[in-house]
Amino acid sequence: MTETAHEQPAGLMTDFAWRRLMTICAAHVGTECSVARIAGGNVSHVFRVTGGNSTAILKIRGSRFSGIPDQVTDPALIACEVRALSIYHGAAPNIFPEVLEFRPELNAMIMTDIFCDRMNYQDHLLQRPALPGELSRLGAALRTVHDATADAGARVRPDLTDDQRFRDFSLEYVLERHGHPALLATSAALKRQPRQQLILGDLAPKNLSLAGGRVAMCDLDNVHLGYPMFDVGYLLAHIMLHHIDRPVDQRLLTTAFLDAYFGGSGISDDDYAIVGHVAAGTALYRLSGTVPYPAVVAPEFELRVRSEVLRLLSGDHRVLDGLSAALGGAR
Repeated sequence: MTETAHEQPAGLMTDFAWRRLMTICAAHVGTECSVARIAGGNVSHVFRVTGGNSTAILKIRGSRFSGIPDQVTDPALIACEVRALSIYHGAAPNIFPEVLEFRPELNAMIMTDIFCDRMNYQDHLLQRPALPGELSRLGAALRTVHDATADAGARVRPDLTDDQRFRDFSLEYVLERHGHPALLATSAALKRQPRQQLILGDLAPKNLSLAGGRVAMCDLDNVHLGYPMFDVGYLLAHIMLHHIDRPVDQRLLTTAFLDAYFGGSGISDDDYAIVGHVAAGTALYRLSGTVPYPAVVAPEFELRVRSEVLRLLSGDHRVLDGLSAALGGAR
């Protein structure tokens, strides 16, 4: 989570609108605000605003993705994330930020700053390996979130078909685009699951924090109705990728996470297969560079890692077990 001193974002809004936002922010954090842009996001423009009393996060959505300028988007879609935040903060207030103010006319919202050390978990993983205890905390927190929102009975987009389209879009990017029969079958299985509830959709280390003895999660652009095992496999893939060049037993990390998430009930064979295939598809998705993301493996090793993931998908063994071994110390 890199911060850079920043004033008005060029081309995003008029000087008048920016000054107006700064006045609104000052009402929440105190006068004499300083603004630092937070790098790393691909959709919205995100800033930390520091005043005399506190800090807050300012999020603005433009007509193009912040990290992928060629990608056109509807700025009004920020209202969907505001809706998601209201649901998730209401269900798990110790984990998600609170929206302090939403200004739809400016496509902007101000929310509480929940990353107490101003770093996300990805920043820490770039410096050192994960610890099994951290994965246990993450697993327990994610289960809390899934349980708290299981009966939310709400959607974050204008109608149910929009949520279904977003789910299908996510599965296309993460699983179907690779064309592998096992991933196509997993995508179809996820769509058939009777338990469709709100899931986070983009639970990656860059969107969470473990600082200050708490688990905090943010960036709910991708919240949609889906099957919770998608979040489980998606996060585990990112954890594995961050340890490709480190002498860490990935199986210890994976087991710590799954034991905490499932508790004494354990994971069913069907769910274990889904988690493994989602993790494999996510690894291929991140390695493809489709969406800007910090390089997790040197170019000369990327082909070998991709080949190993595809080999696992084509075998008859449990994919998640193979991934834990194959991606640990892959260099």
